[in-house]
Amino acid sequence: MAKVGDFGTSQHMEMLISGRKVDNPIWLAPEVLEDKMFTEKADVYAFGVILWEMVARQQFFASEKFMAQLEKKVISGLRPTIPGTCLPEVAELINECWHGNSEARPAFKVVASRIEAIMVKYFPDEADYDVI
Repeated sequence: MAKVGDFGTSQHMEMLISGRKVDNPIWLAPEVLEDKMFTEKADVYAFGVILWEMVARQQFFASEKFMAQLEKKVISGLRPTIPGTCLPEVAELINECWHGNSEARPAFKVVASRIEAIMVKYFPDEADYDVI
């Protein structure tokens, strides 16, 4: 069973936060890379990248040897191509999660309900695997 987690930077989100808490830029949202204020939507971006990595079975911008080049691509809005074998609903979710504008990204509650709907549609026998 997969779970989404935060490795040490979680806190009660009463205010916007700024500044990097992690130095590896691979999963960092554009607003974090630019040292702008950010919200939990930065984690939604990271989830979109991880979802793409699972679908593509590749590392995000694996061809980039230098993290500065990866950062420039992310900040400019470039994203890797989503494989054509990806379910359309998953591709749409990835695009929304890694959107350059954090306000355009869905909340995790919405992400979870959409994943559940995808599971029910395509994998009905497994959709309730963790229901007690």
